[in-house]
Amino acid sequence: MRQETSLPTQALTISATGNATGGPSNAGAFACKHHRDKTVVVRGTFSGSVTVLGSLDGTNFYPVEGPVTAPCIISVPQALEWISASGSGWVSGTANVDYSGFNSRSDPG
Repeated sequence: MRQETSLPTQALTISATGNATGGPSNAGAFACKHHRDKTVVVRGTFSGSVTVLGSLDGTNFYPVEGPVTAPCIISVPQALEWISASGSGWVSGTANVDYSGFNSRSDPG
């Protein structure tokens, strides 16, 4: 039997400071430990660079993808426990970083 679960889309916002805010409990990061398929969408009108970050411990984050300077969709194949984002070279606008995860597994029977 195949069981599937998905996580509703969650969002971070990057603006003038280049720091991400929002996400679960306004922590600026998404828990993605149980999601095999992870997707990040960068959207909005902004002039700056967005880097998607990943972490195994929720404290030390390292670049996974980017920097990107335009809206895009990013598939994250790495086994991570947390996903976040940061901005650099920010000139104007706001980038919204959405995360959605999906996990599927097959059970015998």
